[in-house]
Amino acid sequence: MSKRYIDAEKFAYRYKCLEQVARNNLAKTDPTSPEYQKYLTQIQERIDVQRDTAYFPEADVQEIIRCKDCKYNASSNKCINPDSFFLIPKDDDYCSYAERR
Repeated sequence: MSKRYIDAEKFAYRYKCLEQVARNNLAKTDPTSPEYQKYLTQIQERIDVQRDTAYFPEADVQEIIRCKDCKYNASSNKCINPDSFFLIPKDDDYCSYAERR
């Protein structure tokens, strides 16, 4: 199973914005309206998500550079990095010596 990693700061910012939208809607809503409780619930849910995700452990990940995007991949589709173990890489191959063009 492949894992999907996200930018935690962007995720938190998005939920902070969604919380603010709910707060703005709440401010414009009559407290006796059924919509008022809906907005209160949305605010609480969005606060809960932000709080809960703050405790997720950070993953030790690094973006990989595929051979097709590497500066060592010559136009003849050969790897010209002397440290690499690929001679004729496929486009979706990658190694630890890669550098983006």
